[in-house]
Amino acid sequence: MAWTDDLLEAQYTSPSGKKFYFRWGDVSKETDLKTSSYTFPSKDGALIQSLGRGGRRFPLSCVFSGENCISEADSFEEGLEESGIGELQHPVYGVRKVVPTGSIKRTDNIVSGSNVSTVEVTFAETITGSVMPDSKTSKDDVIAESFEVVEDMACDDFANSITTDNASEEIKLKETAKKSFITSFNGMEDSAQSLSANESLYQTYQALKKQGLDFVNKIGQDLNAPLNFARTLFNVVKLPSKIVTSLAKTIEGYTGLYASLLTAFITDPVGINNVINQFNSTKLSLLTTLTSFASALTGVASSTGEKVSSTENESESAGESVGFKNREEAIDAISSLDEIYDNYIEYVDKYTGQDLFIDTSEIAYEIEKLIEETERYVLEIAFDLPTKRIIILGRDRQLLELLTELYGNLDHIDEFIQDNNLNADELEVLPMGREVVYYVS
Repeated sequence: MAWTDDLLEAQYTSPSGKKFYFRWGDVSKETDLKTSSYTFPSKDGALIQSLGRGGRRFPLSCVFSGENCISEADSFEEGLEESGIGELQHPVYGVRKVVPTGSIKRTDNIVSGSNVSTVEVTFAETITGSVMPDSKTSKDDVIAESFEVVEDMACDDFANSITTDNASEEIKLKETAKKSFITSFNGMEDSAQSLSANESLYQTYQALKKQGLDFVNKIGQDLNAPLNFARTLFNVVKLPSKIVTSLAKTIEGYTGLYASLLTAFITDPVGINNVINQFNSTKLSLLTTLTSFASALTGVASSTGEKVSSTENESESAGESVGFKNREEAIDAISSLDEIYDNYIEYVDKYTGQDLFIDTSEIAYEIEKLIEETERYVLEIAFDLPTKRIIILGRDRQLLELLTELYGNLDHIDEFIQDNNLNADELEVLPMGREVVYYVS
């Protein structure tokens, strides 16, 4: 084959090993650059962080000609539809491990161009190799690392920001720290019941209360006491997020705790140092609530799709994690987290203008990054969850008949009864005009 002819031919090997040869027209390449944009309260502009290179895409018009062009194009399309990673020997950009993406456009020039079939497809280069982690696991690790960064910075910030000039202020600081700790522990007790399935974790949780109060008493005597107190507070609030057995209780627990903390410290004390100490203590408690809530939602998202018990009581007794059941549930959870985050920013901004403390943009950046990563992660999963549909029955319907029509089977009968709060009569016949909820994938 002449050099010019050889240039016009390319090859694609499907995941099953089938090889397809085709000619091509003009070529192009697209490369994504990964960046994140972060904004901060009371600061103009944005911080743009480079996160490296994303994927590359290779759009191609694959041309088959001759008397067998239609059958060759048919076979090629079947190869493109195979699941897995294929190999593209691109005529310009070399050999690439790829996955066909987007829409496949097929043109058969039966009239204007006899014996020519064209398949337009975009090949996306993919990372391969057993060393690469699963994407969901990788995101879990990124969020967990971000949580640890925020925790370390917040604890150090608290320990370095509190200040006392006399015994009276030291006593007031201990009272404030103790009140925030007890409020946090009491607010988390209902959510912490999920830990009871694991005796070791539950005993650890109970022991944290004594440990935290011991560190409070040592403030002013032990230089490390404020830092150890802050870390214990984080452990108290975040430990229940490790085992979530009821999403509703988890959301109620963290949102309720946040409200309780604001109510507990609604009035500023007398004295500048006392105001500073109460602010830093409250800010620490609010931040532990915010970030622990984010951690809990990440855990719920990670367990989405796993088999759970059919009733909440069974799930709690088994100590199993729950996942988001539908898209609306995930979106509502994001909204709850976002509301707490906005409230936290509003609380911090309220005191920023009083020049009572130095607001470090590094902490603000890491907090915003954690919340943004969590919400993006949950949102990505939400798109794969079933969506809610509501219909009003136009006639009396039998339950089993309706379920078969809506779902094609009876697998969702328990969920349907629970979601619609059906009574005994409705288990036999659903009356005309009844509003019912179901979910579609």
